[in-house]
Amino acid sequence: MGEIFAAPYDVYLNEGGENVVQPDLLFVKADRSDIIQKKGVVGSPDFVIEILSTNDKLDRQTKLELYQRNRILEYFIIDPETKQVWHYLLVDGVYELKTSQAGEVDIQQLSLKVKF
Repeated sequence: MGEIFAAPYDVYLNEGGENVVQPDLLFVKADRSDIIQKKGVVGSPDFVIEILSTNDKLDRQTKLELYQRNRILEYFIIDPETKQVWHYLLVDGVYELKTSQAGEVDIQQLSLKVKF
């Protein structure tokens, strides 16, 4: 199936190394395991999950744009207080916001629904 990693775990989104992020959770499918290296993931994971913190602009704007530009297939933002989920799915290179129930994550890359 693949491997999941939790922060702190570096993700290098470009070869120059200027776009290094540490998503709260990330997943790489088994058939793409060559991007998993000793220093971290070099390339785009199949999905990432960010847990909102006090700097929500970073997750909702900066990382959203960065993940879309680097073609991460699914991006989830979760508010731990309200359990609200923002689920972004990459369609033709652009994120579309999918409807999600509070306290539920429907990960299309794994055909998996998780309730929390």
